Amino acid sequence: MNKRLSIADSERRLLSIEEAAQYIGQGLNRTRSYMESIGAVRKIGRRVLFDKKVIDEALDQLCDSCV
Repeated sequence: MNKRLSIADSERRLLSIEEAAQYIGQGLNRTRSYMESIGAVRKIGRRVLFDKKVIDEALDQLCDSCV
């Protein structure tokens, strides 16, 4: 019997476009263009995923510049 490893969502580093959009609270098109602009796109074979660490760093910089 094959069991998939269950990893808590908070521990996952790479997100799908839907997960990334939900994470930053934007639509799919705006999320994709933002991910490209901050360099969070990671391609693994045909899959396109988005690096949560890069997203967090970009959001931290964005918030720091607002203060």
